Amino acid sequence: MGGGQVSDLSDWRVLVTGGSGFIGTNLIGRLQLEGTDLVNIDVRPPRAPGQLIGWHKADLLDRAAVTKQIEQFRPTHIVHLAARTDLHGKDVRDYAVNTAGTRWLMQAAAGVSPPPRVILTSSRMVCEIGYQPEDEMDFRPPNPYGASKVEMEVEARRSDYPGCWLIVRPTSIWGPWFEVPYLNFFLAVARGRYLHPRGARILKSFGYVENTIEQLLGLLAADSGAVNSRMFYLADYKPLEVGEWARLISAATRGPKVRSSPLLPLRGAAAIGTLLQRLGWSEPPLTLFRLRNLMTEMIYDLEPVRAHAPDLPFPLEEAVDRTARWLTGSGYLHDG
Repeated sequence: MGGGQVSDLSDWRVLVTGGSGFIGTNLIGRLQLEGTDLVNIDVRPPRAPGQLIGWHKADLLDRAAVTKQIEQFRPTHIVHLAARTDLHGKDVRDYAVNTAGTRWLMQAAAGVSPPPRVILTSSRMVCEIGYQPEDEMDFRPPNPYGASKVEMEVEARRSDYPGCWLIVRPTSIWGPWFEVPYLNFFLAVARGRYLHPRGARILKSFGYVENTIEQLLGLLAADSGAVNSRMFYLADYKPLEVGEWARLISAATRGPKVRSSPLLPLRGAAAIGTLLQRLGWSEPPLTLFRLRNLMTEMIYDLEPVRAHAPDLPFPLEEAVDRTARWLTGSGYLHDG
């Protein structure tokens, strides 16, 4: 099917790798509501209540275990989310789950008849922020994590997978069940610790996770000819402005008014954070890398995915409110 009309999800058999992570938890929750037959392959147990059914503990680098699950379940669709996503690796080889793990997954899926549709999750970090690639094969990764996703995309295009496969590049996704860095951003705003660069109007193609799930479902249901071997960025169609986003978060979490700061002091704080990171603090609140990412406009072409998911259910203000309620319900914030 195409045009954003999703078929009866209860007819699908969906295997999700990394379903215990952020996007995976939201995807599985949505598919459970639709009555979809599910398997989640993940080294970690599910975090959401009610998602233990269908979970199989397996490392994607355990080729035999993953192949066994695919052969037994015989999925109609695979959403490959499992990955190492931190930026602390020193070399692409530190991200073998992103490279060899993906290759082995596709080889196992190729043995199913008919072969399932496979969505491979890459990352916007195949290109450094601010770089506008000329085409899908133009890469400029800023770190080994991004380079591992480049390798994954290149290998997918070289494969002889007999079914429909496609690549998605989530931009910066946020919402319930999120972790670093946007969980920290919400908490910093809610506690009055975020300082917005004074006078800066910064536009970003960010995505609220429940809207991202809608896009994934649209791509899973689309006509094969319209999506096969193609790449799609995932983000909300209207770019958010970071200052406005922060003000909405402050209001939804009943936090203090968002303050601003000249850029020079922020650069000084970021330089200190970078030094502390080099000394062993893995996640300082601000580094030069994060400040540069914050200050750089980030806009992506989302028309390709809009063709398959034209209507996203949650506008920005509602998405922020839903996330604030999740933060409170999960114990990160307290009422009053």
